[in-house]
Amino acid sequence: MLKLLKGIFIGIAYIIAGLSGATVAVLLKVYNELLDACASIVKAPFKVIKKSWKLLFGIILGLVIGVITIEKLYSIAPLPISMLFSGIVIAGIPPIFLMIKNEKKQFKNYIIFIFAFILVLALPFLFKSENKVLNISLSTGIILTLFGFVTSTSLVVPGISGSMILASAGYYEPILKILTNLLEKVLKFKFNEIGTNLFVFFTFAIGLGLGVVLIANLMKKLLATHKSQMDYAILGLVSASSISIIVAVLKDSNHRESITTTTWLIGVGALFIGLILGWLFYRMDNKERKVDFLKESKNYEKEFIKSTVELLKYKTVLEKYNENSNEPFGHENKEALDYLAKMAKRDGFKVKNVDNYAMHIEFGTGTELLGILGHIDIVPANGAWNTDPFNPVIKDNRIYARGAVDDKGPVMAAYYALRLIKDLDLPVNKRIRLIIGCDEESGNRCLRHYFKSEELPGMGFSPDANYPLIYGEKAFQNFDLTGKLLNNSSIISFYSGDRRNIVPDTARAIIKVDLEKEYLLYLKENNYKGEVKDGQYFAYGKSCHGMSPEEGLNAAFILIDFLNKYCPCEFTNFICKYFTFDPYGEKLGINIFNEDMKNLSLNCGVFKIEDNTFEINVDCRIPNNEYFDFIKKRVDMAVSKYIGIEYKMHDRVMMHYVDPNSVLVKTLMNAYQEISGDKTSKPMTIGGGTYAKFIPNAVAFGPMFPNSPDVIHQPNEYLEIDEYVKNIAIYAKSIYELVK
Repeated sequence: MLKLLKGIFIGIAYIIAGLSGATVAVLLKVYNELLDACASIVKAPFKVIKKSWKLLFGIILGLVIGVITIEKLYSIAPLPISMLFSGIVIAGIPPIFLMIKNEKKQFKNYIIFIFAFILVLALPFLFKSENKVLNISLSTGIILTLFGFVTSTSLVVPGISGSMILASAGYYEPILKILTNLLEKVLKFKFNEIGTNLFVFFTFAIGLGLGVVLIANLMKKLLATHKSQMDYAILGLVSASSISIIVAVLKDSNHRESITTTTWLIGVGALFIGLILGWLFYRMDNKERKVDFLKESKNYEKEFIKSTVELLKYKTVLEKYNENSNEPFGHENKEALDYLAKMAKRDGFKVKNVDNYAMHIEFGTGTELLGILGHIDIVPANGAWNTDPFNPVIKDNRIYARGAVDDKGPVMAAYYALRLIKDLDLPVNKRIRLIIGCDEESGNRCLRHYFKSEELPGMGFSPDANYPLIYGEKAFQNFDLTGKLLNNSSIISFYSGDRRNIVPDTARAIIKVDLEKEYLLYLKENNYKGEVKDGQYFAYGKSCHGMSPEEGLNAAFILIDFLNKYCPCEFTNFICKYFTFDPYGEKLGINIFNEDMKNLSLNCGVFKIEDNTFEINVDCRIPNNEYFDFIKKRVDMAVSKYIGIEYKMHDRVMMHYVDPNSVLVKTLMNAYQEISGDKTSKPMTIGGGTYAKFIPNAVAFGPMFPNSPDVIHQPNEYLEIDEYVKNIAIYAKSIYELVK
């Protein structure tokens, strides 16, 4: 009902000389919805009508009411009517000022404000022409179409009064009288008497429709590319409107005789009533809205499924990084970014792609920025899949595909959370950015590049872990072991793993001696899985994320342990002494423990031996920032005891920690508990590394619920559709609570 009432006021405002329908839309906080509707009505009419029918119907009703009543009211009391709306406008100026007061102060913004203010004040002084006579002719039709186009600005540009423009050219009262006469004849079914009236209506309406669509699209682009400048311009336009409404009446010679002391007194009363009405509208809009986020999120289930399936089709596995290319992380990553950008632009968001390293999707206003950080790159689809990992399959209310949970599904859930907030037109006082990277699984080069040029959010979260919330992430000290095999080695080749942060589930080797019987017996005695096939020795373990290697079984360790027992060499002895079956680094003497951050973890994720040269990629996650040098010394000590083995330490990644009693953590926890009903699960720390580390005041938040199977980086990865509808609700409520 409130939306319908707002539409009526906008429609009436369009008729009043000196007042802009868009001005009233800004004051009533439906300007963005009105702009979206006007810009998209031709491309997606059914979607626009479904979403904004109350507002649009109200505008049409307001136009009808305005056409029927304004001519009579203006002829009786033009000043009080104008002062009534002036009061409404004045009451709406402080909220607009408060909305932009925290924006960056720039001299050019003040100039834009002054220019917009003066422009609107000058419009009433264009009233010079006498009323025109309208008839059916080509020239009249062209003129009316042109003025329809020009006066369409009233619906989409705040402060610019289409009625005043018509009045300045002498067409306002003639067109208003004809439209009034047309409505009266239609209501009386006198269709044979509407010839001239219908001609005026259609020629004017054609120009009006074209203008609304074209100018609305222009305004959307300006608001997307020059948000701060447009906000100041709108403030100037609206502020001056409160004066120009009254000046328009005083300057119009047709109304001077009706302006008396009495009408001034009535006008003051009307101004006061307008102030009250404007204040009431403000109070109704800012009253705490009760939103059932879970119910609303279900409206996006079909769209979420469709969009997620499309995104999952892109094989965004990093094969080679090329910093000098327009596709630094490969063609598929670029294509996936393009897909997301196209979708976001279609839905009215501001989009920026930073050199195909990362992109953001943004909406909202203000200087403060909330960041939601996700990624679309994925790990290889190794292991035994029951379906094609890059041809998503929907089965048993699940979507099966690589990246479904890590992290494409969560990215789409966050996106539809933004859509929900935007579509409901919930009031936000901060900017919100969904930042999407392409290199989370292989080094985070994407966001390091992105934040060289883009603003760092003041707070945020990454939907790339577990619920209820992760406020601490271990430090990283990854390293590589390299060297030459000595002559006593029987290994010809050895391969296992693709990523240092994944426990490899397959290992294969070719050796110089025949140990098939011994190997099969070894497997049986230790209850391991493996085989000898075509002269190659295979071992099969259990894959899992490298942050918790204790949950998997490293296939390389099985094979190396066997080789060290039956054909030992310097290399196998070194690996068995310091690494095999040791997820906590006890053999190296680095088994560090912290009460809050828990155990150090150690994962040998990649083994490669060929041409008597070996390379091992090790993932080490540390529960304290103080132990980097200690770990380096222990690795150095172990390597120094063996001939031909070297190591290289990679860049250190510091531990990430946010106070669990902070406003951010409490807000997110409250949203999670309200939507999920889970009041017992506590926030935690993990060994995993998420994008949250890029923002000092950011945490990892979902999407996996407690007790849900962990299928990240594993074959047959899937997301539960019902859980992700709930994720949309949790993220939407969380974002809204942080930015309202």
